[in-house]
Amino acid sequence: MANIYVTIGKGSTFDTFMPQNIRNRLEAIGNVTYNDESTRLTEKKLGDNLADTDICVTGWGCPKFTSEVLRKAEKLKLIAHTGGSVANHVGEEVFERDVRVITGNDIFAVCVAEGTLTYILAGLRRLVLYANNVQKYMWADDDWYNESLLGQSVGLVGFGAIARHLVSMLRPFGCEISAYDPFVADEVFAEYGVKRVSLNEIAEKNKIVSVHASKTEGSRHIIGREFLSGMRDGALLVNTARGTVIDEKALADEAVTGRINMVLDVFEREPLPNESRLRNLANVTLIPHMGGPTIDKREYVSKCVIDDIERFLRGEKLLYEVERTYALRMTKE
Repeated sequence: MANIYVTIGKGSTFDTFMPQNIRNRLEAIGNVTYNDESTRLTEKKLGDNLADTDICVTGWGCPKFTSEVLRKAEKLKLIAHTGGSVANHVGEEVFERDVRVITGNDIFAVCVAEGTLTYILAGLRRLVLYANNVQKYMWADDDWYNESLLGQSVGLVGFGAIARHLVSMLRPFGCEISAYDPFVADEVFAEYGVKRVSLNEIAEKNKIVSVHASKTEGSRHIIGREFLSGMRDGALLVNTARGTVIDEKALADEAVTGRINMVLDVFEREPLPNESRLRNLANVTLIPHMGGPTIDKREYVSKCVIDDIERFLRGEKLLYEVERTYALRMTKE
């Protein structure tokens, strides 16, 4: 049987990703060792535990598999990540050793797309504003206003896995969808029936702008003052990507004018500082980085990862494998 090491430490994350039925499945296919600490692993401890490990099951907070970490990992053949992006955990060193990598990223992507759709609908309906009014013993004024998603124009900044799932979810609403992503081939845009446009066109021509660009050195503040000022009056901006993709100072300057509406799930600093100018604005809904996956889907992510581990052990094609080029381009924290 394969020797399997699980890096996820004790606590709520372990309990939700690794409930007893998931542990039972894992233990049926290998000799499993668990990280028995509640603190994050150090690189040294990870390296020491890889000495006799065939398969390493990782999660959020796992150290990167550097050359030093991999020094003793002569038997390691598979890293199975229960999170989404693997960019913080694997680099060239992993792929140079022919270690294969699987991730729950596509499952996470569906959940984030669902969360994004929720935010879009809530933003258009101004759900949070009016719900809070009722809690404060208020009611809708005579000039209350909300909007529908039906037939709206939607612009996507980034056209990776999350954005592609969102396109499918938007289809029943009859939306006109365009996207900006310099790293995606024209054939992919054509496959999804999405129009390829420039970044400026995303701002200028869409009622709804949804941000899905990965966090990389090249994507920092790609949405800045010019983009924001170019958005249509009354447009809705939704960010479920990463806070650093948007220049938050410029974002706050635009937000306080009330000209556009925003639903923001991520920020440059998290938790959002108390003094942030984004707080207490009627046109801005703030969410504490909860776009996905939902807690109930964590067990499902682990199930799918274990399904792929079993395929790996049988020598079958892996459904959730991530190749070197894509892995290195994923979001880095």
